[in-house]
Amino acid sequence: MGRRALKLALLLPLALGLFFPVLFLLWRGFSSLPSAPVFSDPFLIRVIALTYGQAFLSALLSGIVGGIAAIIYSENHFLGRKFLWRVSLACFSLPSILVALSMLEFWGPRYGWFLVLVAHVFFNFPLFLKSLGTALLHLDRTEEMVALSLGASRWQCFWRVTARKLWPIWGNCFVLAFLYCSSSFLLILLLGGGPKFTTLEVAIYQAIKVDFDLSLAARLALIQIVVSFLFYAALMGASSTVRLDTGRFIPLYAARSRLGRARVAVLAFFGFFLLVVGPLGQFLGSGIFALIHSSIDWAPLWTSIRLALGVGALSSAYCLFLAKADQGEKNRVFGLLAGLPLAISPLLLLFSLTLFYSNWILDLRGSLVPILLVQSLAALPLVMRPLQAGFEGISPPLFLSARSLGANRVQVFKWVEWPILWPFLLLGFLYGMTFSLGEVGSVLLFLSEDLTTLPLEIFRSIGNYRWELAGALGTVLFLLTLGLQLLLSRWER
Repeated sequence: MGRRALKLALLLPLALGLFFPVLFLLWRGFSSLPSAPVFSDPFLIRVIALTYGQAFLSALLSGIVGGIAAIIYSENHFLGRKFLWRVSLACFSLPSILVALSMLEFWGPRYGWFLVLVAHVFFNFPLFLKSLGTALLHLDRTEEMVALSLGASRWQCFWRVTARKLWPIWGNCFVLAFLYCSSSFLLILLLGGGPKFTTLEVAIYQAIKVDFDLSLAARLALIQIVVSFLFYAALMGASSTVRLDTGRFIPLYAARSRLGRARVAVLAFFGFFLLVVGPLGQFLGSGIFALIHSSIDWAPLWTSIRLALGVGALSSAYCLFLAKADQGEKNRVFGLLAGLPLAISPLLLLFSLTLFYSNWILDLRGSLVPILLVQSLAALPLVMRPLQAGFEGISPPLFLSARSLGANRVQVFKWVEWPILWPFLLLGFLYGMTFSLGEVGSVLLFLSEDLTTLPLEIFRSIGNYRWELAGALGTVLFLLTLGLQLLLSRWER
C-alpha cells in the first residue's frame, strides 16, 4: 500500500503539469473545430503541409548524412576520426539560437529552405551517427561473411544484409528526428525569412503573442499534439534490437587502398567543415572579437544560470523518484510517462498550462516560476534516461544481501544504491541545465523586458539587427554550454 501511494504521489505532478492541461487544450481545440474547420482554410492547410513536409525532408537528409558519417566512422581509420566523432555528437546539445547565428554568419542572409534544412541536419545527424555508428562497431557480421563468400559484392552485401539489420535503428532515429523538426520553432522563425515559412509552432506563437486568438492557437495545437503523439507511440512500439558480436570487429566496407582511405578522409573533413566547423568557426571568430569590444549587460546571464540550476535540480530530483518507482517493473510505466514531453514542445506545454490555470498563472508573467516548471517537465526525457541506467546497474543480489542482513529501505538506499546512483544523478542534473540554457520557446511567451534570459536577449538583438551584441552574447552562451559539455563527457565515461 505504501508503494502504491508513493507511485500515485509521483504521478500527481505529471497529471497536474502535463496530462490535465494537455487534455484541456485538446478539448478546446476540438470544441472550436465546428465553428472554424481546419481543412477548409487554405492558410492552415499550407501551414500543416509546410510543417510536416520540411520535417520529413529534414529527417530524411539527417538520416542520409548521419548514415554516411556512421559508415565512415565505423569502417575507416584516419587521423582526426575521434575528433570528428566527439564534435559531431556535441552538435545535438548546442542551443538552437547559436546554430541560427552560425548559419547566418557562414552562409549569409540566404533565408529560406536551404538554411532551415542545413540547420536541422546540423542538429539531427548526430542521432543517426551515434546509434548507427555504435551498432556497426558491435554488429554480428556472420551473415555478411557468408554472403561475401558466396560471391556477393560489398555493395550487395551492405544493402541486402547489413542495411536490413540497421533499418529498425534508422527508423527509430528518423521518427525522433521528425518529432524534433516538426516542433522546431526558433530555427524556422530566424532562418525561414518570412511569413511563407510559417509552421505550426510559429503559427501558434503568432496566434498567442500577436493576434491574441486563443481559439486558433488551440486548433493548431490540437493538430500538432495528435500527430506528435502518433509518432511517439510508433517510436515506443518499435524494436531496434540487433545481434551483437563479442569477437573482433571486422571492417567489411572500409576503403582498401591507401588512395581510397585518403579520399574518404578528405570527404569526411570537407563535409564536416561545411556543416559544422565552418559555421561555428566563423561565428566564434566574430563573436570573440565583438565580446572584447562590446559592453554587455550580464543580468540575462545570471538569470539563465539561476533558471538552469533550478531546472537541473528539480528535474533530476523528480526523475530520481520516478526511476526508483520504476525499478524492477517490466512494463517501465514511469519511464514511458516521463518520455511523453517528447511529443509536445515547451511552447505548447506553457500554452496548455496558461489555458488550464488561467485564473492565477497569468499573474506570474515576468516570473521564472512557470518557465521553471515547463522546462523541468520538458527536460524529463533527457534526465530520466541516465537515472534508469543507474538503477539498472544495481546488482539485485547486492540489494537482497543487504536486506537479508537486516538493513531497512533507507539504509539500503544510503549504503548500496546511493554510491552507484549519484554519478547518474549528476549526469541528469547537467542534462537538465543544458536543456534549459538553450530553450527559448516558452521564455518568449512569458518573460518581460525587465526579466530576460541570455538566449532571449540574443533573439531580441537579432530582431533589432544588433549583430555584434548578438555575437558577443552568443559567444558567452557557447562557452557556458561548452563547459557543461565537458562535464557531461567526463561523467558519461
